[in-house]
Amino acid sequence: MREIIDDLDRQFPGLRPQLCEETGNLRPFVNIFLERDNVRDLRGLDTPVPEGATLHVLLSVAGGAHHDQHDG
Repeated sequence: MREIIDDLDRQFPGLRPQLCEETGNLRPFVNIFLERDNVRDLRGLDTPVPEGATLHVLLSVAGGAHHDQHDG
């Protein structure tokens, strides 16, 4: 998994800090799935990725607009 992030960061400079903390661990709001399994539930970034496997990178989204009671 780490090698894939390294490769992605070479192709898209600056991507690694969006995915990983300075410690090298995934940021809390980043989830990477190997097929159907979250890599956090496997071996984290040390999870081996078989050739031809499908990865999904999902970033959590939070927040929203606060609506005042007086707003329509």
